Amino acid sequence: MLELYEKNVLWLCLRQGRGVFWLIFLVFFFAGCMSKPKVKSEGDAHQPDWILNTPVEPGFLYGVGSAEVFGGDDAGASGRAKDIARVELVKQIEVKVSGEVSQEIEEVTRNGKTKLTESLRQSVKNRVPEFELSNVTGAESHKAANGKRVTVMVKLDVNKELEALRNQISALDQELGDYARKLSEIPQGGLSPLRVVAPALVLSEQRAGLQARYNALEPRKQIAPLLTEEIKVLVRQIYQRIAQLKISVQPEGVGDRSMQTGLIAQLTKRGIKISPEGYPTLL
Repeated sequence: MLELYEKNVLWLCLRQGRGVFWLIFLVFFFAGCMSKPKVKSEGDAHQPDWILNTPVEPGFLYGVGSAEVFGGDDAGASGRAKDIARVELVKQIEVKVSGEVSQEIEEVTRNGKTKLTESLRQSVKNRVPEFELSNVTGAESHKAANGKRVTVMVKLDVNKELEALRNQISALDQELGDYARKLSEIPQGGLSPLRVVAPALVLSEQRAGLQARYNALEPRKQIAPLLTEEIKVLVRQIYQRIAQLKISVQPEGVGDRSMQTGLIAQLTKRGIKISPEGYPTLL
């Protein structure tokens, strides 16, 4: 039968030309391809839906991360995957937070802005602790069928996190209130008294960051300002006092005098005001 079929095809080719032959060949080729069933890869056979579709649930946020397994160390891969999942979770909260905090503090410090306060501002930012979520739990984990990858999903309880943020903000407000009272008591001028209240700058940045994250987690309510008016006044006064600082460079010997010009130039370049010679030293 097959022999007869091949003879008929050959006869058609001879009669109608090569174009018809290739047409018949392509029809049978694609028909054969379409008839083959699609085989699902082993790694996807039992993959849970949450790996590709992160769950959406009121009152909770989810993050998913995956990591390769090296040397059969499943625990190590699971730990790395969990860290990645937490990072993905934080990203959902951190959107625009840093920019909002910078803008808020910039608005507060505009009246006392100098090169010195700008440098101090950067130093303050570097000392603010990194944000960490307090109420994250591991929800589910999955190991690929081929054993080469582990995927983990973590879960944040939003209501518990909001409560934790409220408590942290309240504690910082109390500390900043204490610094405001201290600032009203210390004398004007000099750097030494300012050292007493300088930690308030770090606390204010930290407070603004916590409030920004609180607002991000609870967008349905009216957005609260990142800093209260009392804290804004405190920060502004501290930066204004720093901007008014002056120092004097008083050489004691010939060798010190030769360094005076260069030292004054470097200090001035950094925005520090140098008083005329003979002005009382404030450092």
